[in-house]
Formats: sequence, C-alpha cells, structure tokens
Amino acid sequence: MALRAPASAGGPPKRWLVLGYAAVGDAVFFLPVLAGLRRLYPESRVTFLANPSPVSRELVPASGLADEVELAEWEGAGEADRRRVNARLLEGGFDGVLLSLSSPAHFFRETLAAARLRVGHCVRLSAPEHLGPAAGAAWLAKRALVTGELSRRLLLNRKVRVGPGPENAVNRNLRLLSALGAGPAAGLDGPLLPVPEGARAFAAKALGERPRHVLVGVHLGSPENPYWKIWPAERWGRVCRRLRDELGAEPFLVGGPEEARAVEAARAAAGYAIPSWAGRTRLVETFALIERCGLFLSNDTGLAKAAMAMRVRTLTVWGPTDPVELGAWEPVGHRDVRLGIACSPCVRLGMPRAIDGIDFTDCGHHRCLASLTEDEVFRAAANAYRGR
Repeated sequence: MALRAPASAGGPPKRWLVLGYAAVGDAVFFLPVLAGLRRLYPESRVTFLANPSPVSRELVPASGLADEVELAEWEGAGEADRRRVNARLLEGGFDGVLLSLSSPAHFFRETLAAARLRVGHCVRLSAPEHLGPAAGAAWLAKRALVTGELSRRLLLNRKVRVGPGPENAVNRNLRLLSALGAGPAAGLDGPLLPVPEGARAFAAKALGERPRHVLVGVHLGSPENPYWKIWPAERWGRVCRRLRDELGAEPFLVGGPEEARAVEAARAAAGYAIPSWAGRTRLVETFALIERCGLFLSNDTGLAKAAMAMRVRTLTVWGPTDPVELGAWEPVGHRDVRLGIACSPCVRLGMPRAIDGIDFTDCGHHRCLASLTEDEVFRAAANAYRGR
C-alpha cells in the first residue's frame, strides 16, 4: 500500500528532525517509524539525532532511513550546552520534528517551538490510589516535571497518547505515523534490520560452514545493568554446556566489551571456552552473526530485539521488565521464559510505588530472576531448539 501524507497548511515539511534513541533495542523498535516517515514524505530531508552510540554511528546510517545523523549529548548537559545544541539545530530550518518517547522535549524547546509540525507521545500519568487526592495531585505534578511530560504537552501539536496499560513498543511507535494521517499500521509489519554485505561476509568467515540449525547465539548482558534484568551468567554458561552436550548445538556469545566479566563467568561455569565475539565486533557485524543463528537466547536486551527483527527464533528471559511492552510484536517464533510472580514486571508495577521505597532496584529479593532455575531455561531452550 502506497503511503501519502495528508494535505496540510504550508505543505509537507521539507526538513524533518527525528529525536531518536541511542539504545539498540529502542532503536530497532523505532525503525518502522523512520521507514514510514520516508514513505509518507519521500521528498523531505530527514535528520536523525541521538546520543553518540553504535546506533547513531552504525545502525541508522546502514538503514538508509535518514539523510544525515546528528550527535548530541543531553544527559548531564548544562544550560550553555543546551543552548548551543538548539542554536545549531535552528540553523537547520526544521519545519517538522518527531520525538521518540525518551527524548527530553524541554531540552529541545527552542527547536520544537520553531517547527510547524511537532509530533510525539504524551503519557497519561496516574498516581498510586493509596495516596489520596491531595498527595496524589502532588505526586502527579512531580512526576510530570521529572519526566518532561509537561513540556511535551505544551510543545507538541500532534500528540499521541500513551495509556497506563502495557502496549507493545512497536505498535506504540507506529501510532506516531497515525498522527500524521498514515493509519495505525502504516503498511508496515514491524522492524526490518539492515545487515550490510560486508558484515555478512565477516559472519560467514567467523562461523564457517556450520549449518544454521545448530548455531545458538547467546547474549549474556552486562552484570552492571541498572535495571536488574540480567539472569546470572553462570546459569547461562551451564545452559550452553547442556545444549552442546545433550543436543549437539553450538552456542556462541555476542555482546559488548562491558560484558567481559560475564563471559568469563559463563565459560567457567560451562567448563569450556564458549566461543565469544563479545566486545570484538561492530554492531552490524553482531547483527550478521545473529542472522546466521537458528535460535537466539537472551535476557531482555537490545540484541534480543535485533534477533526478533531479523526473524530469528528467540527465547527471552524476563524479570522486572514487561514482555508485552518490550517483547516480540508478533508471537510466531518467539518464546518468553518468566516466573510470573505477582510483583513482576515491577518496572511498570513497582516504579509508581517508589514513594514507599519499593522498586526494581530495591525490592528485597529479585526473585523474578533469582528463583528461575537453569533447568527451566534449558527445557524451554531445548524445546525451541527442536522446533517444538
């Protein structure tokens, strides 16, 4: 289905600024928006702006969905830096700005105010019921200020409402295109991940002639992850050993340089040196390695979402985060492993209770992952490996 932008006063924007994501998973789930923007406004020039990261340096350029990529640090930036970034962006003459959910509208307020079309999410905030009317109103005001929600509501003129209930991030992002008149699906069926041929050549050399069905990619994640969503690397290591010894699979590890300690722990627990490319590849080369897999195992990480986007079968271990919001947008070929205890996912359920000192960083037990045994994960992985 061909997409056409609706007629609007002043015509379609000639220059779009997309305030996007720097995290891999968030960016992967945001790719359909960039693709839809291209199809809606084929004559417009698109600039993608995010913090410096492999996403902005590799993923977005490889996708071909932006004409140029701008880098800007806004976390911890002072007022002088903020003004400097906006002055530079104002020179670009952007008449359309699209905000991802995590982009701080207040940081880019001058740039937003100058644009004719300003599109982004607005979150419906709700206070914990036990606070009562007065305390609840104060909680809402503080929450709106801290998250930048007030700035969004003041600055955006095409608002996409996000409710308090879970919604898959791909569908939530696609509703940004709906605000531009494209309809909720925009003719797209989810992210398509770019894998350059040079990266595929690297993966072919690295993995040789091994058949796809025996290759099992594993992403351990960093043990320093601030969201407490990483299943212990030692348990992953023992799962890898059992996949090798009992099923004839050939597991290998991928990830970043910050995961060196996790790789060592997994190898020690496995009792053999699991092949690892963690910290040794560019992001697009990691994608190419994952693309060769028959199965990909991970915690809730960006590389798990990359595997989903490449239609590789995945098995994802969940703890404090929400598989409805952050997991596969289509169920075929993807499996979730979680205990399903009452307080999980606490990133959604627990964070509003932080006023009581209860949230995912200090719940007192982290049982959602601590009590998940390697037998449970191995059984699920074995069934996925066998195609059951």
